[in-house]
Amino acid sequence: MLSIFRLVLLATVLISVRSAEAAPLTKDDIPPDTPPEIRKLIEETFSEDPRTRVFAARKLGELGAEVVVAIPFLMRLSDDMAIDEKGVGYRYAARALVAIGDPALKSCIAKAKAIAANPHPLHDSSVIVVLNEFMNSSTEAVDALAALLKARDPEIARTAAIYLEGCTDTRATMPLVDVVEHGSGDTRVFAVCCFKHLRDPRCVEPLIKILKARGVWQESWNPGLASVVAVALGCQGDRRAIPILLEIVKVKQADQMLQHCAARSLGRIGDPSCVKQLMDVLNDRDILPGARSGAALGIGDFKSVAGQKINDPQIVPSMAAVLTKRNDWKEVRVAVAQALGDLGDPRALDALCGAAKSDYGNEVGFWAAINAAKLTDGDIDDDDVISAIKDYEDYNEGHGDYRIERENALRKLNAIGGRRVPTWLAVCLIVPVAFVTLLLIGGRVWRFIRFRLTKCKPGLHGGA
Repeated sequence: MLSIFRLVLLATVLISVRSAEAAPLTKDDIPPDTPPEIRKLIEETFSEDPRTRVFAARKLGELGAEVVVAIPFLMRLSDDMAIDEKGVGYRYAARALVAIGDPALKSCIAKAKAIAANPHPLHDSSVIVVLNEFMNSSTEAVDALAALLKARDPEIARTAAIYLEGCTDTRATMPLVDVVEHGSGDTRVFAVCCFKHLRDPRCVEPLIKILKARGVWQESWNPGLASVVAVALGCQGDRRAIPILLEIVKVKQADQMLQHCAARSLGRIGDPSCVKQLMDVLNDRDILPGARSGAALGIGDFKSVAGQKINDPQIVPSMAAVLTKRNDWKEVRVAVAQALGDLGDPRALDALCGAAKSDYGNEVGFWAAINAAKLTDGDIDDDDVISAIKDYEDYNEGHGDYRIERENALRKLNAIGGRRVPTWLAVCLIVPVAFVTLLLIGGRVWRFIRFRLTKCKPGLHGGA
């Protein structure tokens, strides 16, 4: 009975400690010796009006090292988002801490170390948000974020992996590789995502091992992991990944998303030997459309991403032939249209314009028209192609970027149209000029003829 009582007492103490640790800051926590103007700004960070909070944080950031006392109060708001005049969300308090500089960074690093070492989960990710803002300017911030990958709280480790995406500092490579090899769940997937931006040869072999071990068991524990790994290998551009990616693509019936990502990554790697094999996948109608569309986009990425030149003169005509087959999968034909635009070969223009007209009103016609405009830099004088861009509406949002692409294409078309003289104006200008020119030429010809005739008949001049 006594032991049970002791356990209950210990649990109560631990809960009290956790509550004290997690207790939110209030205005009463502002130190009494804080200068009045700084106190007022800190108090405004508690305002319910987001504009007041943004203004107060900005002012505190402008004061820099003078407002060290405000650091914990700004960290309290570091997850808070605001929308700027361009409609972009940003964490204003985290930016203010970056403006304060070294004192704020040291405070964040100290808190990160405490979180990483604490045996009891703190569930406080605000410090990660601030370290992410410091990441581009401080290697210490990168080290602190990478250290949080080993935090005992799985939610902290997961959040650290999320915010390391976009990091290009190779100091984070080995901590991320450790998660890739030994981690689990979403944390492992997010760690792999980091290698879309962070290029380091040391990550390639661990990523290849994941693809070699792919299967039902892996997918049940880490859904989508293999597809993310395939994308990351393409971003690394390392030729060691080619054999396993080709093996995945050539399977007749497999995970379409994985095959799509693997095929596209083969193009991103930029090895000339892969182009023909991708073309074979595109032309094989027994292969699932997801893999075939990835192969088409991979061929386009060979030029637009890897920056390589395709030397085979038959690639563009073969892709144009796939585009014109109306009985083929719509997904495949859309991908081919996009790839032809990326390749930038003028031989594809007729096929793109033809598809824009024959498939008017659906996504094939729209993307064919978009890439025809891309291929000519907007210099298209075909009303049907222009209408295919203007009139299309993707109500199912099948391609989320279609609105941006349409705006860009219309901007180019309008720019060219502004420099091109309208047809009616050209007719109004040319016809009068042509008429006057004909009159002048006709008059000179008639005077010459009369002169010759007069010279040949002396009697007309009054001679004998």
